[in-house]
Amino acid sequence: MNQIGEGASETPRVGDSRLASIDTLRGTAALAVVVTHAFTQGPPPADAQWFRALRSVTGYGHLGVALFFVISGFCIHLRAARLAAVGGRTAQRVDFVSFWKRRMWRLYPPYFVVLCGSMALVLAALWVEPDAARLAIYPKPTLKWIASDFIAHAFMLHGLIPTFDFAGGNSPLWSLAREEYLYLLYFPLLVALRRRGPALTFFAVTILGMLTYAVGTHVLNLSGPALRTLSSSALVLWVQWYLGAVAVEIYYGLVKVPPILRSFLGAAMFAAVAIFVGDRFPIVDPLLWGLAFFCAVNASAALEKAGRWPRRKLKVLAFTGAISYSLYLVHSPALAVLGWVVRRFISTSDPAMYTVVAIGLGGGSYLIACLYFYLIERHFVTPRAHRQKVSTVVPELQT
Repeated sequence: MNQIGEGASETPRVGDSRLASIDTLRGTAALAVVVTHAFTQGPPPADAQWFRALRSVTGYGHLGVALFFVISGFCIHLRAARLAAVGGRTAQRVDFVSFWKRRMWRLYPPYFVVLCGSMALVLAALWVEPDAARLAIYPKPTLKWIASDFIAHAFMLHGLIPTFDFAGGNSPLWSLAREEYLYLLYFPLLVALRRRGPALTFFAVTILGMLTYAVGTHVLNLSGPALRTLSSSALVLWVQWYLGAVAVEIYYGLVKVPPILRSFLGAAMFAAVAIFVGDRFPIVDPLLWGLAFFCAVNASAALEKAGRWPRRKLKVLAFTGAISYSLYLVHSPALAVLGWVVRRFISTSDPAMYTVVAIGLGGGSYLIACLYFYLIERHFVTPRAHRQKVSTVVPELQT
């Protein structure tokens, strides 16, 4: 979300190569999110059955965020899992200060640059089109609330403030706040893994997420933005991130699971259950999609470990995974600007025209993300001590 693109600097390696399977899944998740947002730029045509059908299909792209969370848990837990594979659970430690130094250097500068640009667009909308929909979330006086929104996002506190959670001029930034909170939760998670093991820790994380959701909906009776913030909170989604951490332990042979949990068939089965059950019982939705993507990550990593991953055929998706943080950061404001430019064409009742324009908007945002990666993000992909030695991550994908 993290996102929608986190973990790009921590992609697992076999020998001197990145795990292309993880990059490919990350790229798939990023493109899924972009497709969903690209097909929601124009106003819905009145009484258009085709439009509702199209949105119902492309709307599933938001699940790319859940896949991002699983991948993030996989990548962030990589170092600790490697230590445990060599020295056992007692060696599974992560230095808190160095961990946060790496994370802040890797993530925050690209994030802050995009945040400033997104908020500049909000100010431009206030000046050019004060009745714009993106300004409707702010109470009066608008300028004061915009300033507060910027401060909340700058300190990554927006995930705790429902009014600002999906604001910042760039709604996908909500998931990056969750990533930061999940990083804080990672340290008690390591303690639980050492003392209680993966199975009991999984049970505890799952129950805690469900209880959080149940208290918010049935005890506090939350609704609107408050409910949306709670249902996407770090505690509710923690199970997805944790399943990613378990997946990397499976990769290193620390945890054994049934073959169905290491197969694409298992992924399809959990996805089918989530589609039919999730809307009726949203309390289990994060768990079901987490299990679906857990299976997909396990199956993909196992294929590559066995030398059977189609690296060359999927190299475009792997490249997209390498730039996915930039794509996640910039695609929403890019779509907003491009959509404003072509607003005459996107406001159509012709399904063919609408689809062509939406694809064009998505492609345009992709190119802008590539440019942003090469101009800004790539300078933060590796630690400062080594970044002069690496001009781009693309050669790593070609090894």
